[in-house]
Amino acid sequence: MSKRLKQLTKNADKNFNQMIIGVLIVAIGIFLWADKNYFFWPPQLRLLMNSEWSDIVFICLGICLLFTALTGNRSRKFQSILLILASAAVAMLLAEQVWHVLGAHKVEMIMAVILDAGLLTLLIRCAYKN
Repeated sequence: MSKRLKQLTKNADKNFNQMIIGVLIVAIGIFLWADKNYFFWPPQLRLLMNSEWSDIVFICLGICLLFTALTGNRSRKFQSILLILASAAVAMLLAEQVWHVLGAHKVEMIMAVILDAGLLTLLIRCAYKN
């Protein structure tokens, strides 16, 4: 059992950036699941933007990224697909938040925009190194 734990620790250390990304994406998914009124503008798209499906996608992507990082990224192709999907999801979230800041003048969301831009940068770096 100790050998498996050492291997998991070694994999987590080797894929630390991917572990951080996975945790952050799971946290975003949980937050969006809990707050069903996070997106409000434009009113016509409110239901679509606050859909539970997007929350589920974020949580599943984050868990998959964590799992592949802990198992040592055995399949580079699967890891690449996960990183691309996660980048697309975070980019869409970033676009929605920028839309709120610029269109609805919700300046309070600027911190979320900055943090999501940082997460997207980390995702792109991780995909590039893959």
